[in-house]
Amino acid sequence: MDDLGIQRFVGAMCDKNQSDCKKLIGDSPVDVGEILPGFALKTTQVAVTIPRSDYRICRTLTIVDENFRGLSVGDSVLVNWVGSTAVVVDVVS
Repeated sequence: MDDLGIQRFVGAMCDKNQSDCKKLIGDSPVDVGEILPGFALKTTQVAVTIPRSDYRICRTLTIVDENFRGLSVGDSVLVNWVGSTAVVVDVVS
């Protein structure tokens, strides 16, 4: 099974049964991860790489201006799990 298949499996399990979800991604909805090339996401609680199309980004991380650089490959990030969906909340430095 490829990474996308595994992520869909995790998502289906989380949508079906919260106790199975906890077994797969742990008890804590808060996680840390890293942005990989192609903006894939690798977190500490999920053993698969999450493609960009399968996670969400907090709106402020998509805005680039003189005060904020946005999200970049190699960034360490704070992730909040909302059910089976990873949401990148902030850059951790």
